[in-house]
Amino acid sequence: MKNTYFKLTDDLKLKKVSNLGIVAKFSLLLNFVFVIIICVLIAKEPSIRKIHTHTTDTITIGDVSMTDSSILKELVKHKCVLPSIAIAQARIESGNYKSQVCKQNKNLFGIKWHKCEFVAGEHLNHASYKSFKDNIRCYIHIQNRYLRNIDGRYAEAGNYVAILKGMTKHESGN
Repeated sequence: MKNTYFKLTDDLKLKKVSNLGIVAKFSLLLNFVFVIIICVLIAKEPSIRKIHTHTTDTITIGDVSMTDSSILKELVKHKCVLPSIAIAQARIESGNYKSQVCKQNKNLFGIKWHKCEFVAGEHLNHASYKSFKDNIRCYIHIQNRYLRNIDGRYAEAGNYVAILKGMTKHESGN
């Protein structure tokens, strides 16, 4: 039996319209396809979420929050000389904590591979670390090694590094 469809006009009269059965069936089929597509996308949602994990400046990657204040706290904790300079270097070398070397190698300072107790390996032609804390300790180790060479070699004052460290206590609030 063929269905008859009516439409209510503006003047409240019924007007016969053509059979919309084919249109209705097509609409149902299209809706079913959309539901399937949405289900597939929801099933893949973790990989979509993974793409968006690095979009804010305050995310935590690994073991240190990627904010200046969190990194500064870790630098001061490990007695870094001139920690504010270290923060500036980290921002430059890591592209504001967003570079591949920073994220994949846990390398804030763009340190190249070298033999050190803190270096876990090499990736992207840079040192890679198990944690950002190890990277920070490595940076301070390099800084201290460099500073040891200043006393008696590059600076006239034999206690130049001690003077420098004394001045940095005022900077870090100690």
